[in-house]
Amino acid sequence: MKKLIFAIIFSAMSFTAYAETFTYIVPAGPEGGNAKWAQRVVKEWNKYLEMDGHKVVLRYMPGDPKKTYAKYNNELSKDGKTMIQSRGMIKYITSGDGWGGFDPKAFATIVAHNQGTFVFSKKDIPAIPAIHIGGGSETIVDAMSIVMMLCGPMDFDKLVECSKTNVRQIKGWKGSGDRRKAFLNGEIDVSRDGFSHMKKTYKDGIKSGKTKVWFSHGVSVDGKIVKDPNMPEAWFNTAYEKKWGEAPSGRYYDAYALILKTRSGLGKTIFLSKDSPHMDALVSSFTMMLNNKTSKKHLDKKLGKYPWALGEDANDSKLAIFDAINSKELLNDVKTSREVFGEKVNIKWSQFFN
Repeated sequence: MKKLIFAIIFSAMSFTAYAETFTYIVPAGPEGGNAKWAQRVVKEWNKYLEMDGHKVVLRYMPGDPKKTYAKYNNELSKDGKTMIQSRGMIKYITSGDGWGGFDPKAFATIVAHNQGTFVFSKKDIPAIPAIHIGGGSETIVDAMSIVMMLCGPMDFDKLVECSKTNVRQIKGWKGSGDRRKAFLNGEIDVSRDGFSHMKKTYKDGIKSGKTKVWFSHGVSVDGKIVKDPNMPEAWFNTAYEKKWGEAPSGRYYDAYALILKTRSGLGKTIFLSKDSPHMDALVSSFTMMLNNKTSKKHLDKKLGKYPWALGEDANDSKLAIFDAINSKELLNDVKTSREVFGEKVNIKWSQFFN
């Protein structure tokens, strides 16, 4: 009996000794899309981590994400137990400073959830629609797709000029919530959002016929843009070809596609130090979660039926995006196409080319 009690106590002590509490940094406040995604994922993930005595706790770090990534790179990542979620990865390309030293290629990737976005419009779109630029979301890629839909097949310079005259830019709102309200109130003609908002924010408008899904951008998978699995028939490429009689192509489209790959492929990614001894355990528990039909069904319902990539597959998917940055002309086109919408772009060539 004494041996049994000792064995139980020893087992409990051993279990506690190896139990870990992992910190999950969300480079944003507790509200908004980034936080909601993290909350839903971690709530489900902890069910499987707790089987081995582990758990993940969320730490919100609002403010300039560049400063958060710099702090993570220089300090917080060193313990091997602190992970960070992606946010605004297109800024890594366009800000010119590598986000204070943070390089996504230099970190391990636990998981990537390659999500898509939808562009919603009024039933009857004006010849020069009012769209919102800015406010914390990557809205310029939406503006570029709208320009292509309105202006059709043109060379790069003509599409840049068309973007100055064929959309009316509205600025000033601070976040996605304000943009949604503006669209519902009729202050702008076009909005964009993820799959979950289709069933929530835009549900009544779609049902009444006042709002429609104009198109979906698609999803980045292994460095390529494919149809959104939640509404494949609404893909931008299909809608464009139906209107203009040919598939979208050319330098302007290539710049749009690179931005889109970055937003979709790195939009919801969890990074961890490459030196962390916990990588296998974290990927294993996440895999268990996705292999559980109940958990997977729950996440699909809340987040959309989007592809997940884990561990090495996630890392390969990440690197494929950066492999797509294959010329200075392409980056210059990204710079030009974004600056016309008022963004200050500073590309540091040494981040991408020797």
